[in-house]
Order: sequence, then C-alpha cells, then structure tokens
Amino acid sequence: MLPIVGTRTREQLEDHLAAVTVTLSDDQIRRLDVATAIALGYPHELNSSSEQREVMTGGRFDQIDYPARVVALRVSVTG
Repeated sequence: MLPIVGTRTREQLEDHLAAVTVTLSDDQIRRLDVATAIALGYPHELNSSSEQREVMTGGRFDQIDYPARVVALRVSVTG
C-alpha cells in the first residue's frame, strides 16, 4: 500500500503517516476488491466469451498460459 499524502499541517501529516500502520485481513482486502471492482466493458467482455476465444486462438485457447488475474497498468506521460 502506498499512501497518498496531501497535507497542510503537521497534524495532518502525522495522521496520514499513522495510516500506514493499518493492517487489513485477507477477508477485508477481498471485500474491498469486490466493492471497488470496475466493469471492464468492451472489448474485454467480447474477448472473454468462449466463442471469441476460439476465433482469436484458432481453437488452441487451452494451450495458452494466460495470467490468472487481470492487472491494469497505468502509464503516465509527461512532457
């Protein structure tokens, strides 16, 4: 977990830094993941159908090692 610190006073900074010591159980993390899940929409929903997977992989979907969990990457471009 990375804290986002945007403080104006020393007291706010101390409160924000104290939040880093919070420990969540696996169940709490799972519940937060469920509560904050984002519908992926198009094209993910299309590509996740078994018929589309067969078309995209030439009938060899079961031979491809895909990640077990979808991870979104954020790329930031400056300049």
